[in-house]
Amino acid sequence: MAVLAWTCSAGRIVAKAREWRRPEVARRGVGVETLEKARATARRLFGSGAQGWFLVLGLGCFFCWFWAALQNPNSALQNSVPSYSLYWELVLASAALSFGAILVVAVRCGADRRKRYERRSTVGVLVAYALAGFVPRLCGLETTATAVAETLVTGVLASWMFVQWGAIMGRQGPRRLLWLSCAALVASFVLALVLYQTSYFVAVTLVSLLPFASLGVVLGWGLSGWEESALDDEPVARAAAGAAGATGAGAAGAVGSSPASADAATSTAPAPKGSGAHPMSLYATLLVQGMAFGLLHLLYGTVVLEKCTDPFCVLRFLNGNMFPQVTVADFYGVMGVFGIVLAAAVVAVATGVLRLNFRKLIYVVGFPLMAIGFLILSTDTGFRTTGIASHASGVNFTAGEVVYIAGYYYTIVTTWALCSYLSQTKRHDRVRLYAWAGLSLTAGQLLGYATSMLVGFERFSRGEYCTDAIFMLLLASLLMVSNDGLWRDWGGVRPTEQGSASAFKSACEIIERTYRLTPRERDVFVLLARGRNMAFVAESLCVTKDTVKTHARSLYRKLGVHSQQELIDRVEAEIEVARSQRM
Repeated sequence: MAVLAWTCSAGRIVAKAREWRRPEVARRGVGVETLEKARATARRLFGSGAQGWFLVLGLGCFFCWFWAALQNPNSALQNSVPSYSLYWELVLASAALSFGAILVVAVRCGADRRKRYERRSTVGVLVAYALAGFVPRLCGLETTATAVAETLVTGVLASWMFVQWGAIMGRQGPRRLLWLSCAALVASFVLALVLYQTSYFVAVTLVSLLPFASLGVVLGWGLSGWEESALDDEPVARAAAGAAGATGAGAAGAVGSSPASADAATSTAPAPKGSGAHPMSLYATLLVQGMAFGLLHLLYGTVVLEKCTDPFCVLRFLNGNMFPQVTVADFYGVMGVFGIVLAAAVVAVATGVLRLNFRKLIYVVGFPLMAIGFLILSTDTGFRTTGIASHASGVNFTAGEVVYIAGYYYTIVTTWALCSYLSQTKRHDRVRLYAWAGLSLTAGQLLGYATSMLVGFERFSRGEYCTDAIFMLLLASLLMVSNDGLWRDWGGVRPTEQGSASAFKSACEIIERTYRLTPRERDVFVLLARGRNMAFVAESLCVTKDTVKTHARSLYRKLGVHSQQELIDRVEAEIEVARSQRM
């Protein structure tokens, strides 16, 4: 009997296993269902084809090279430019001037010529970069003049790739841009880890080839950030409605400024690109952040790094295990790559978990993040001495550098998302937005670097500079976050809500659920809330005017209103409630 019982039990187990192998049953499993949701999310973010993954790869190559060229403090030491400060002055000035040139071209170049100009410029800057960087090395013609030329071309290439990739990613929408950028930051971190497993010289050479891989993705897939398409001209206020309480404008779901003005919004053409006022508050914010980054570059150039003597020093462990080929002198600069993956984590938590709006992302997270970097630096004992050069123990200095790099890339990604939102909803020219953003950030770096260098370090310690920087950053953050006039048009928008239901639609759904409207009453309610008259509602729903009047009276009675205008006011009040909660 026992054998028979065991046999029956085994048979039931086998039958159950076969049942779970059926697709319709497997889909009911919790783990499988979670996997399906993850796959659906991946398809939504990366697309069903390979283009989304190549976007991540190309953008990751750009981030890795951008860090090596403009953020790694050792960048100047890898170049043959006569002095450390001259490298940063040249590369930042070149980048700032290039952003200005891109702005001029974007203003004067017509839409019919943009695509052709874009491809030619991409090929042109790559050729110039190869001629200035690789030809002198291969031919043994390296001189001070060729080093200066390479530095200038590096600034030009950095500005072009910043605008190019920013505009390309901006077409994806803020939400998709954020997640693709986070994936690209992680990819760039992994890429840097792999590259620096080789000798330092080989790693630097391979990093210098990354622009060709990055822009190769752009050219190979025919990606364009300059070209305007029909999709760019569609109303996208579904993404904008959350910021300023915009409401519905058309039967298809596009939204205008208010329900009462819906007819006017649908009857008029959308504002042309570039017609809106530029967000000067955003550019001022980036200028302040850039100045902080410039000061940090100068701090690094005046510090003599010492080998970590702590018996449990994590830096010595990483240098011996993760980066065995990198010397101690170069190791502190290479450690900054950890800031890239930290930036991805901060962006993911702030936008995906906390679901912060742009105001909090920039002023409540971005500015304090940089202040934390200065705070960690100020705790280094070597930063308390005065003189032209000081010593840094390594641990605190490197931790501050990691936070600084994280703050820089966090600023880039959140700024790109905001520019994407503004280009879609405020009818700004996308290329000009990203060029202005890059110009503000780079000009701020140059200004902060030059100003700090003119003041000098002889009479002050580095710790005092860090304390002043913390005070200025937090003061700027407080002044900007408390002045709603600076960010009123975009501060309340949550980038992760882009592509979701509009504020008007959400308000209507809340009212429909609260007052338990019938399906036909809902149809009439939405059209009346958009400002449509009885004749239009009757024609749209294929019913008589008397039927519409009957439903309207029922609506007014349930909502406790007496006219269509009061109904519209009720919807706008619901939108304001949602907006106040968001702010």
